[in-house]
Amino acid sequence: MIARRLLVCGLLTATFSVLVCAGHHSIVVYAVRFGGGSKDLPAALAVDATGHAFVVGSTYSEDFPATTSHRKAQNLSWAAFVTKLAPDASSLVYSTIISGHGMTFSTAAALRPDGQIWVAGSTTALDFPVTRNAQQRQFQGGTPGGAGDAFLVLVSDDGREIPYATFLGGKGDETVTGMAGTSSGFIWVAGWTTSHDFPVTKDALQTEFTGRGSGFLACFGAKRKMVYATYLGSGGSLAINAMAIDSKGNLVVAGNTSSAVWPDNSPLGGTDGFVAKLDSSGKKLLMAKRLGGKQTDQLLTVGVTPTDKTIAAGWTESPAIAGFTGHRNGWIVVLAANGSVERDFAIGGSGFDEVRGLAVNKSDMLLLTGHSDSPDFPTTVDAFRHRGGQATQAFLAMLNPESGQLLFSTFLGTDAIEGYGIQRGNGVIAGLQDEAYFFGEASGGFPATLGTFRTSQSNDSTDPYVVKLRLSFPEER
Repeated sequence: MIARRLLVCGLLTATFSVLVCAGHHSIVVYAVRFGGGSKDLPAALAVDATGHAFVVGSTYSEDFPATTSHRKAQNLSWAAFVTKLAPDASSLVYSTIISGHGMTFSTAAALRPDGQIWVAGSTTALDFPVTRNAQQRQFQGGTPGGAGDAFLVLVSDDGREIPYATFLGGKGDETVTGMAGTSSGFIWVAGWTTSHDFPVTKDALQTEFTGRGSGFLACFGAKRKMVYATYLGSGGSLAINAMAIDSKGNLVVAGNTSSAVWPDNSPLGGTDGFVAKLDSSGKKLLMAKRLGGKQTDQLLTVGVTPTDKTIAAGWTESPAIAGFTGHRNGWIVVLAANGSVERDFAIGGSGFDEVRGLAVNKSDMLLLTGHSDSPDFPTTVDAFRHRGGQATQAFLAMLNPESGQLLFSTFLGTDAIEGYGIQRGNGVIAGLQDEAYFFGEASGGFPATLGTFRTSQSNDSTDPYVVKLRLSFPEER
């Protein structure tokens, strides 16, 4: 369904697939929404050099649009999906489902240069479709109602084959929350575990599990064998929520910690954010910094600039953070290459706001997305939609990380009363030029553009969306 009012820019109502705001440089290339009749939740996005968007997530829909399937279970349960869209989002190149008899959630992805894509997450399915060459062919366990084992899957470039799939875990619960590939063909995964017997290697930076939960890092070589794995964090509970690799090959991770001793013994609040940097082997900790205020703070996403600054974002409930105005605000931290804090500030309004995804574009500007229920969340004059109303809505933004200046900020949504729903922003990818690919989940009305692939929608369904924008601004801004 096309929203009654698609995207609004000033007094102009758009009824076509490309929108230009007069006097500014914000162009909507496409906005697409697809899915089945139940809940379909996107978790990761990758974009290739020709503009194909790969949407990765989890589906509970029996009628999720699939061209092929690696789904063993006939009964309805959560399953992983990978959907490749045409460059103009007019059709599906392929869409595949992966699962066994149990719950499978995909939470991270990394695209290879050859068009194959790594997908990772967690599964409780003992018969998950692992391959004969798997690092770990047997399900190790998990707690009742827990995540089960982590998994890694390599999906072929046409979606029809699984060249490699493995479990990864111990007798507790674990999941992968971040993935990144290297130019030499290695794949790094990061996540969290409650397993005392997680398969760390003998040369691990940290071989012992302590506390209630720990982060982990693991590296798989070009031949798809695990060459390194380590715990990260001790005491209390710690989760790695995101990872990136800088220009030197160093590993950068961000997350949250309630440990009294890691990364240091001076907790700021009940739960703090943290950023850590390890060398390219994962065997040396170069930097670990606790961040936040006296209340609860979490870092959910992380990126690096061409000069190896680290930018992490999430949310804060600490009034001491500069710019804090609501109950929960988005939170952005900029760290120098040596780990010192350059900027630490909140963004939001009087309600609940979270930053869920970030990327740094070719102009070194910071792209942000997340969601907000604040009617006074800051938007710019060229926003497609200025007011978020009472329901949660996704926001898309571009910000100068050096000055903190908000260059562009808009809500997504529709003014139609019927079909009004909730939108959440989950992540963003910077394209090769000025393009930005924002993705998230939507229920109810959504401003899809003409000519894009669409499936029948209902107000009860929650579906993935992708919005491709071109964002550029005059130098003086």
